Amino acid sequence: MSQSGTESAEVDPSLKSAASAACNSANKMVGFLSDGKLEWTVSNCVSGYVNGDVSDRTINQLNQLSAYMDAARADPQMRSKYPPTADKDTVGRYVGEIEDNFNSEFSKAAAVDDERKAKAVTEANEARASATVWGAFAISMFGSFLFIAFLIVAIRIEKHLGNVVQKMPAPL
Repeated sequence: MSQSGTESAEVDPSLKSAASAACNSANKMVGFLSDGKLEWTVSNCVSGYVNGDVSDRTINQLNQLSAYMDAARADPQMRSKYPPTADKDTVGRYVGEIEDNFNSEFSKAAAVDDERKAKAVTEANEARASATVWGAFAISMFGSFLFIAFLIVAIRIEKHLGNVVQKMPAPL
């Protein structure tokens, strides 16, 4: 417990690592877009990411964002699309566009993945329901077989007892 009465939440180390990598890549992108004249404060960027949702998808998204930013810096068309500038607002807009492009593509891929998983769950549930129906059918058929076998045995016993009664001597 802290003395102020509030407790600080522990930050997931893998989320912090992924956020640091994404922010460092974004900072390198800022340097690239400004020909080394501008820098971002990486710690502010990281705190913005670690205060959000913590999930495997978020961590994956940050890791992929880092790789995407690094690959974008190596793209020769970046200079023609985003000419170097020392204007902080323009560089911020450029980086925002690059992140938005990535997030849009990532969201599309995530939606496809979610749809694939939902379809797999639906198919598994349908298979489970089908197996349950066939299992119940098999059990009912086996029960019917046992009932019929019991009736056959009971009828034969009754028939045999009837023959035995006829062969018995009359009571005195």
